[in-house]
Amino acid sequence: MYFKGFSMTQHTGDQVVKIQADEFKVAPKKFKMFNFRPFNEMVLKNPRITTYRRKGESEAAESGSASDLQGFSFPKIAPPTNSFSPGSIKMVSGVRLDGLSWVIKDGEKEYVKCQAKQAYLNLKKSEIELEDLELENLENGRRIAAKKGWLDLKANLVKIPKSSVTLAYAISISSHTIQLDMNLNQIPL
Repeated sequence: MYFKGFSMTQHTGDQVVKIQADEFKVAPKKFKMFNFRPFNEMVLKNPRITTYRRKGESEAAESGSASDLQGFSFPKIAPPTNSFSPGSIKMVSGVRLDGLSWVIKDGEKEYVKCQAKQAYLNLKKSEIELEDLELENLENGRRIAAKKGWLDLKANLVKIPKSSVTLAYAISISSHTIQLDMNLNQIPL
């Protein structure tokens, strides 16, 4: 299955998510140089994901800003099982995002940017492995770049090994693993 110029909008809870990609395909999962036919992965090339706070949510924020982004989460990208004909998609084991760009907005104002050269969404573990990632909170100026990191979708936290960090601005690095919330505030381990 292959689409060129993929776009979708998703309304969940208190957020609206818009996903655009240059290409969308479902292909056999590759392990090194081998293809495993029973397992497929979805691949989005150059995905641009924008998460919007729903209208009315920003007025309800105590401080009048998007400083409390705890309710924001990564969009659900996995296809519902009933959206394709039987047998067209075997078992989808994960989603690969090549050239990820994710922005969290409140109205037209951008608050958090996340970019990664490649990301892999593991559907079983509910986490996203990010390679060559860069996170920036435009409101408080915090910024971090790393060779590798993980976005824990259940806890809504970013975890980055200390040895992987290439740049940290307004973020202290004291433990072996850095845990950050969606505002790039450090969370103790």
